[in-house]
Amino acid sequence: MADKPVLDTRKLRCIVLCEANEFSEWEAQALEHALTSGHLELAGLVERQDRSEAAKPNKWAKRWNERTYASWRAFDRFFVRPFSKAIPPRELTFDTSSVPTFQDTPKKVGKFGEALSESAIQFVRSLEPDLVIRFGYGILKGEILDIPSYGVWSFHHGDPSAYRGQPPGFWEIFHGRNHTGAILQVLSSELDAGRILHKGRFQIASQSYAQTRDYLYFGTVPWLARACADIRYNGWEAVARRYELSEANGKIYKQPNNMQVIGFAAKIALNRLKNISKYKLHRQQWNVGVAAAPIQTVAGLDGDRAQARAIRSAVWMSPKGAEFFADPFGYMTKGGRVRILFERYLWREKKGVIASSTFTDGKFSTVENELVTQNHLSYPFIMESEGTTLVLPEQSDQQLATIYELDLQDRLKEIGPLPGQGRLIDTTIVKLDGVDWAFAIKEEGVKNTHLYAYYFDELMGDWTPHPLNPIKSDITSARPGGTMFFHGGSIYRPAQDCAAHYGSAVSLCEVTELTKTNFEERIVSRVTPIDGGLYPDGLHTLSAVGDYTLIDGAKNRLVGVP
Repeated sequence: MADKPVLDTRKLRCIVLCEANEFSEWEAQALEHALTSGHLELAGLVERQDRSEAAKPNKWAKRWNERTYASWRAFDRFFVRPFSKAIPPRELTFDTSSVPTFQDTPKKVGKFGEALSESAIQFVRSLEPDLVIRFGYGILKGEILDIPSYGVWSFHHGDPSAYRGQPPGFWEIFHGRNHTGAILQVLSSELDAGRILHKGRFQIASQSYAQTRDYLYFGTVPWLARACADIRYNGWEAVARRYELSEANGKIYKQPNNMQVIGFAAKIALNRLKNISKYKLHRQQWNVGVAAAPIQTVAGLDGDRAQARAIRSAVWMSPKGAEFFADPFGYMTKGGRVRILFERYLWREKKGVIASSTFTDGKFSTVENELVTQNHLSYPFIMESEGTTLVLPEQSDQQLATIYELDLQDRLKEIGPLPGQGRLIDTTIVKLDGVDWAFAIKEEGVKNTHLYAYYFDELMGDWTPHPLNPIKSDITSARPGGTMFFHGGSIYRPAQDCAAHYGSAVSLCEVTELTKTNFEERIVSRVTPIDGGLYPDGLHTLSAVGDYTLIDGAKNRLVGVP
């Protein structure tokens, strides 16, 4: 078995700042996930009982706010909170009766800040926490920031480089953005100038503010456990060296006034009509093409012009009106031809099968079905193992994925199920520095956002989850989108950009660090559909076959129009 990383045996001790032992649903899930992960233990609770009198607004300010922001409060009460799954309050599922608890009334500091009372500070010091998690209070000031060894941790839901303040996700919809960000940071004495432990990007649901907030909140649920695992496996010094300072140079927004809420409601209504047209009256018609250029050129590493020429030169297949082709992978036959396996989606049956075609002399052979099951099949990833060509189709409808091999007649022969890791989507495998790695997404809380990694000695043996899973949370570059490849001494991972819509483009990520305890990558290029081309509305797969690159493309068509 591959050597496993060394783990610090001591769990991290935390104190949680909360509102009278009450948590929103996403906060409770985040804390429970971290505690059950085995990396964190709850040393104490500080429950905020009430604001200090000095922190309460005077009666004239209160009356002005009631009039100016009445529409926002009504919108939040009647159109957001009843439909949001992330923000309803609840207690923790485990017993906290034996956990040391302190009821605190905070002190006002300046115009907007708060500090724990002296008694609360003494309580925190006595428990010697490694970290404090802020799920309550306002803008924290004072000694509490310096007591825990690893600081006070706080979530910020929104991209601080563009949007600060509140409400989270509101102004992004108002301004027509298709994604926003979130960070888990170590607080500092300066507003929004903390050190970032982890960050990610999440989709904006332009037709629903409640759904947008749920994407943001539920998407960050795994981060507490991930940050604690990072410290235990890599050490605080290594984690601190990777710190990024929060780029908090975005505008500070406040709650919207009455006119802004009216304008926002109009935008939501218009976006819903657009979505009905896009997803009910139209559908994406995907197709598979072959570009006579190596994958690094199509991926943009040889420049924008070379990339555009390669994509424009692609030769496309000819699906019938009742089907589409997507997710191409291929290999070279002994005769030097490109054989392609791909998803053949049948609209009437509402499921995909794995089909094949051979590309030679600029033409495609007749399409044949290679694998048909009761469940939906797609993304037939192809890999070589000890002289055998193996195929791993995406079968997320099933708990266990099945792997196949190509026989001497290039037909798929079932080998057996892979070890259970839950429902993995678009599994992509690569060998790096002698270690076999598998990358895939899981749809836990949000779609197309959380990337998971596993390593193994034998494909059919045990897969070891990466300790920082999910290793990445990013709607613009998490979901695998084709074969990983080496070029110029670096390894690159094509990933789907699903921010605007599913399969809108491919983000090319350069993997800068991949070990059994850490993962880092950065987006270096994008592959987008060609404006005015045959398929201008989507592109989500790049697969290398020798000096050819297989791609797919989409165009939107009215339902019922061939």
